[in-house]
Amino acid sequence: GQRVTSITVGVQEGGQIFIFIIECLVDFLCGDVIANNRKLARRMADAVSELHDHPHVAEVRQTGMILAIEMVRNKATGETYAWQERRGMRVYQHGLQQGVLLRPLANVVYFMPPYVINDDEIQLMAKTAIDGIQLATRD
Repeated sequence: GQRVTSITVGVQEGGQIFIFIIECLVDFLCGDVIANNRKLARRMADAVSELHDHPHVAEVRQTGMILAIEMVRNKATGETYAWQERRGMRVYQHGLQQGVLLRPLANVVYFMPPYVINDDEIQLMAKTAIDGIQLATRD
């Protein structure tokens, strides 16, 4: 008897958690996710807009919620960093020290945030990337 009762309570509690998860999923899927992502993507672009004038940023490009920042040795001439210098990895490591996960690929740093990111987190992500790019390109 006692064992069956504790299993039943566990199943009931598990069922409540399952219902909560389903309700959250329905809210997410039925909400206007695309419109919200467009707003978030604009905020991401705005948050890094100062990088368009950075002497070591060749390009800031974006498709939806994925934003890429390409670093170069010399913006005016288009001279790139050798991939072996791992400038993107330097930005990534700076991000980890700040608690921000950025995605490096050679000399490009990517933002690929979850759709639940908020404005404060976007600002933190952008500031961390900007500061990391400053550190990674200062020599």
